[in-house]
Amino acid sequence: MTVVRWKPLRTIAEMEEFVDRLFDNAWRTIYGNYDNGTNTPYTFPLDVYETDEAFMIAADLPGVNADDIDITLHDDLLTISAEVPNIEVKDNTRVHMRERLFGKFSRSLRIPQNAIDVDKVQSAYENGVLKLMLPKAPEAQPRRIPVTVANQLEDKSSKK
Repeated sequence: MTVVRWKPLRTIAEMEEFVDRLFDNAWRTIYGNYDNGTNTPYTFPLDVYETDEAFMIAADLPGVNADDIDITLHDDLLTISAEVPNIEVKDNTRVHMRERLFGKFSRSLRIPQNAIDVDKVQSAYENGVLKLMLPKAPEAQPRRIPVTVANQLEDKSSKK
């Protein structure tokens, strides 16, 4: 018979690690996933602004290389996709905390049909922030209609 000495601190640390994993899994289900086989994409935060001339989008993509960002515009759907690689942990390493997300990230927005001048779309990525400028097509921009005096409007129509 082998006698093993009980180490209460080790038991407490193991319980703490178990509870941490339990809460991590619960929060992942609510706020997104690390793409651990479930293929549920994490949704990253973004801001969308509109001016008379363009739509502006700013998306936070920390830890992503510019080459790993894919932006597509098909019909009226703009999709931004990226992938953050998983940092492999060696087998003999204990993880105390792991909060940084990894996996596939994707976000899609509906843009009004024919509202964008696709040939003039610009993007820039700096310090983990992707910025897009989607200029509005001339026909989608607001137009100013001059106001004329009523009798002048009638005069113009009668001359035709």
